[in-house]
Parts: sequence; structure tokens; C-alpha cells
Amino acid sequence: MLRQIAGTFFSENVTRTVRTSLLSTAVMLLLSSTGTWKYMASTIDAYEMGRAVAWAGTAEIDTLPLVIAIDDTGYEQFFNARSPVDRDKLRALLATIAAHTRPATRVAIDIDLSPVPGQAAQQYALEQLLLQSSGKWILPAVRGGDPRLAAKLATWRTGLCARGIDFGLPYIPNEFGYPKMTHQYANSLGDASARRGTCADPELPMVQKALPLQPAYLKSGMVVPFSGDLALLASLLDTINPPFVVLGGAWGQTDIFATPFGDRYGVQIHAAALAGAIQHEHLAPVWVEILSSWAFMSTMSILMFYLLQALVRHTETRADSMPGHAFFTLRLRPLLVIGVVCGMLYLLMESLAIWHATTGFWMNTARIAGYTIVCLLVPWNLGRVDPAHFKTWKSAVRGHVTATLRKEVRSARQSLRIVLGRSTLWIDGDKAIAMSRRRALFEGSCALISLSMQSVLPVVSLGYILYKSLPH
Repeated sequence: MLRQIAGTFFSENVTRTVRTSLLSTAVMLLLSSTGTWKYMASTIDAYEMGRAVAWAGTAEIDTLPLVIAIDDTGYEQFFNARSPVDRDKLRALLATIAAHTRPATRVAIDIDLSPVPGQAAQQYALEQLLLQSSGKWILPAVRGGDPRLAAKLATWRTGLCARGIDFGLPYIPNEFGYPKMTHQYANSLGDASARRGTCADPELPMVQKALPLQPAYLKSGMVVPFSGDLALLASLLDTINPPFVVLGGAWGQTDIFATPFGDRYGVQIHAAALAGAIQHEHLAPVWVEILSSWAFMSTMSILMFYLLQALVRHTETRADSMPGHAFFTLRLRPLLVIGVVCGMLYLLMESLAIWHATTGFWMNTARIAGYTIVCLLVPWNLGRVDPAHFKTWKSAVRGHVTATLRKEVRSARQSLRIVLGRSTLWIDGDKAIAMSRRRALFEGSCALISLSMQSVLPVVSLGYILYKSLPH
């Protein structure tokens, strides 16, 4: 049985997939640039995240951040619906948070605190409050509208960073209004809150890093709405005693993102990213995804091999006067194969959701699903062609690699001999076929192209993908 599994693994993956990985990579690159694929990938990620929450239960509140969301009432009554917000009012809010949280509590602020015209004295008082406990605060590093303003903001940030205040990017990578579940910008607010000494520069190109959102927190993380009552907020902070606080706006209809659990404000996304860092959520390396894809395809190939054998025994066409059997083979069997594949993909996603819920280890199921679709469409021909099956890995290597390589190299050599005038015959076993130089040149060129595309480039492309996945 182990030999059979190893043989199928090599035949469907280490031999066939390596040879067709260039095609699979090209198809996946084309798909990844389309809106349809991005929507599909976002849907799969959202489903897996929802199932992970179902298996994991609720998040541990005492180790996760608390969101203080300034709602419409707070913005209109406490801040008088002014933007930029009044610095004196903001200082009073931050002073309340500082007085009623532990000294070690980190507070990320998703509200622009950069200097604004007409509030110089208020800005100075606000910064003095921040500097009293500088290691506590993470401020948003916002872009300047023009080079002159950007330079002023950079000088302001540098001065505060030198005195112990951290800065993080308040921006969230998203697709179609959906925040990316697996990545955030490096030095984002969530990223900067999980470590100290970050002084983000928003004018530099933003690079995404693996920082998965914590599913349970995104669903039911604790959010305290702030409507302007500082005394009530102080009482709540004394009761909850959070290790992290993320303060931001939840007014109006801007800065809203669709998630698997409903709409969430940007401040909640930053908090979910911070929760993911606290809970050690992490992504599987690319090589693990590749091996998992191969293992999944091997398992599916073994099951499909026996399924198709059983179908052939019971449904093969025994006479031309039996069109029902022919219809099943040509039309219904492919649909059955697709149904089995979809069912196995569902089981895979459910299994990975359980794994994610118990370990915090996130596998990109969308890539595995995309790879499966490519194999279903190309090598299996939608169920019309049986998956290859070899009893041992050695026979798989001979069938898919050694024999094919020898045939292509032999063809190139024979073609070269005819083109150079050293022979006029094409030797095919016991046969000798007369061939012109033009036809030999055509055959040899195609053989070399086949050798490059199906053997050299796939190995190079696979090696490049693995190399890029390694830390540098």
C-alpha cells in the first residue's frame, strides 16, 4: 500500500507536476491578476476563517486588545463634529485612557494627531501628555499631501520617535472592500503595537508582510463605544484592565470594510491584526503549501483511480446500441468527477480550518484549490482521461521523466544528423523513414522547445518559487 501511495505521489506530482508546474504557475499568475480569482480567493479565505472561529470558540479577552470606538454621538457631541478633531478634547480623552490603564498597556491611535493650523498651543499640550509615558503610545504615520507638508510631518515624527513614541501606518490592504485576511503593511498600527521602536515612514513604498487577522477576535473582539462620557470610559477601563488599547473612529460611513462576520471599521481591523500577532497566528511557508497540494492531489488521484475503475466495470459501453452508457461516459462521468473533487476540497477546507483553530497555522487553501482546478482542466481533462497510476515511484519516474527526456534528446540528435547531411533516414525502432532537412529541422526544434518547456523551465520556476519564499 505504501508503495502504491508513493508511486501515485511521484506520478501525479514529483514527475508530472514538476513538468507541468510552468503551465500551472502561468495559469495561476493569469488568474491572480483577475477580479474573478481575487473574489474567489477572498471568498475561500472568508469561509475558512468563519469555520476556524466555529471550531475555536471565543477569543481570550484578558490577553487581547480593547477597541475604543468613537461613535457618531461622541464625534458630534464631544468633538463637535470637527475634523481635524479638537486637540484639547483629544488630550482629555487620552489622559483618561492613560490614567485608567496599566503603565505597560500599549495604546495605538487610529486618529491623525499631526500638527494642524490654529491649534499650536493645544498641540503642544497634547504632545507633552504623550511624552509623559512615551513608550505607551503608537501614533498613525499619515502621508503628506505634497512634498513640503511631507517633509514637515517627517521632521515632527522624527522628533517624537527620538523621545520614545512609536509610529505605525494606519492603512489597510484590501481587495474589493475586503481587508486582506493574511497580510498587513509592514509597520502598520497592528504590527507596530506588537513590538517597540517602530517609526514608520508613510512616504516610502508600502510592503505587505504576513500578519493574519485573528478570526475569533474579528468576530467578537471587545469594542467599547465612546459617546463622550469620560467618567463611564474610566470605569470601564478600570474593570477591563486591558493589556492593549486601539483607539479610533467609528463615525460615518467611511473606513468600513466587509468581513466574513459583517462590516468592521478600520480600527477593528488593526486590533484584529494585533490580536493575530499576540496569538502567534502565522502562515504556512510556500514549500509547505506545495507539498500539501501534492499530497492532496495524490490522495485524490488514488481515490479517483479506484472510483473510475469501478465505474468502468459497471458502466462501460458493450455495444454501439447502448447510447445510455456512452452518454454516461462522455457527459455524466465528468460531472461526477467534478462533484467528487468539490467534495474533497470541502473536506480539505474543513480540515485546515480545524488545524487553523487549534494551532494558529494558516494554510492558503485558495492556492491549493486553484492548483486542483488547473490539474482537473488540463491533465485529467475534466474526468475524460483517467489519472495516471504507477505501482512504484521508480516506474513513475521512468514513465514521466526518464523515458520522455530520452525520447526528446534522441529526437534532437537524429534531427541534427539529418540537418547536417550525415543521414537522410529517421530511425524509429525497426523502421527507417526518409525525412527531408526541413522536416527534420521542424521536428528537432519542437523537441528542444518541448524539452525546455516541460523539463528545464518547470524545474527552474519551481526552484525560483521556493527561493523567493525563503527569508533573505
